[in-house]
Amino acid sequence: MYKRQAKKIVVLSGSDVTKQPSHISGVLSCNLPFPRNSSSPEFQELVDKVYYLISSQLHVPLFATADMPILPNVEIDELIGLLLSMDCYKEGDIELADLSEYMDIEIDTIMEVIYCLSLLGFAEVKEGNTHITPLGRKLLQEDTAGRKFIFAQSMIQNIPFTPVLLKTLQDLDSISYRDALQILEERFYYKKDSLAFMNIFLKWAIYADLILYNVGKKLMTKGQIGYEV
Repeated sequence: MYKRQAKKIVVLSGSDVTKQPSHISGVLSCNLPFPRNSSSPEFQELVDKVYYLISSQLHVPLFATADMPILPNVEIDELIGLLLSMDCYKEGDIELADLSEYMDIEIDTIMEVIYCLSLLGFAEVKEGNTHITPLGRKLLQEDTAGRKFIFAQSMIQNIPFTPVLLKTLQDLDSISYRDALQILEERFYYKKDSLAFMNIFLKWAIYADLILYNVGKKLMTKGQIGYEV
């Protein structure tokens, strides 16, 4: 109801994805006459403008430091699941608003997953639309082993902490969770939310067979893929 009554819409840049202080990224006037029809072309055009402003912050990876991108708390099944849904829904560009409605998922959640897919090179976002990249389509066409291999390559290429950790494991055979966290914090100056980053990074790296992790000992060892890429 409040969306139909607004006379001015202020879009902020901050979100659960960025973890950064908010600032105004756009202000839209809403001069549509009352009563407003949410199905009208004019109303839908305004909605498209809002989603354009929201998605503009996803054009490039968001970095917590100069070298390290942010990793939202997104699970592997969410990444693969959204790609599959996008593939089933429509070829080519898909409006984020339509995707959110099609999947019945809040736009903030969609944006977090799309951001991660964009970071890894599996999807792109531009002007409020998203589409699967050729690498993303290749990922969907592969079996489980093939998907893990592609995912591993993407982590190595796009998350700088990945090759550093793999080199350390190559030299030492194993490393504790605490020591890996120390590398993240000291080498990449990633101290804020470092635990959150490490926890989601571990899930991704374990899925990709880049590392093995002993939960009881909190010890990381070499995986099956990292030294073949």
